[in-house]
Amino acid sequence: MGFDYEEMRRIYRLEKATSRLVDVPDDFLYQVHNLIDTERKNYLDSLTDLNTNKARDFSNLKKLVEELFSIREKKLLNAVLVSTRLQEADDAHMAKEEKELFHLLFDSLSAHRTLTQKALEANGDFVSSKTVSTPPKIHVEKSHEEKQADRLLSENSPAQKLEERTREARRADDRMHPAPSAIPVTSTPHVASEHEHTSAPPAPQAPAVVQRIRILSEIPSFVGTDMKEYGPYKPEQVVELPQKIAQLFISRKLGEANSS
Repeated sequence: MGFDYEEMRRIYRLEKATSRLVDVPDDFLYQVHNLIDTERKNYLDSLTDLNTNKARDFSNLKKLVEELFSIREKKLLNAVLVSTRLQEADDAHMAKEEKELFHLLFDSLSAHRTLTQKALEANGDFVSSKTVSTPPKIHVEKSHEEKQADRLLSENSPAQKLEERTREARRADDRMHPAPSAIPVTSTPHVASEHEHTSAPPAPQAPAVVQRIRILSEIPSFVGTDMKEYGPYKPEQVVELPQKIAQLFISRKLGEANSS
């Protein structure tokens, strides 16, 4: 079953209302990844027409998912503590990746409890933590669908997704503000003397050009093309914004120039 925004809200409400983990499918993280990826693309497309509803939905979805993961992590850690006391691993209602983390923590904490019990008994030689054996792991061959999901998730690591998001934001900015045609300039090549350095120090970056405007309509928080978060803004509020964003607000009648 595909996940949408309403399904995520339903799981989030249930997760907050109960102390036990809400039942999710094995590929829950994969489906959440697909949902975030789709909504992110819709958000970037909305930058061209400044659709505030899509911007607000994407921001709310990210906050909801982050809090949902945080709640589930706390419940998972509590489940590990209870399971080690009962010596019975209970990984019910967990996604595939959560089960892997659960059993890793369960094995480690069980080994540690073996040491603490040995110290309490004080009978015989004390066994070092390096010599405590953990239960052997059973290798389970993954299905074709699981291998494909793992491949897609590895191809969309946080660093790669950030780079892709930056490229898409730049492309959206280029569509709104096309660069003027470059004028070729010819220059006489310079031959450095033996007293000159062959490489000149990098020129300092010019400070970003900002413009002061007065906000005319309510604007929710959004991520600009420089990947920084701006807003929210209210009518009559005077703010300084990067010139490209300020000009976009003025052209959309969402703000006006303010020189005071």
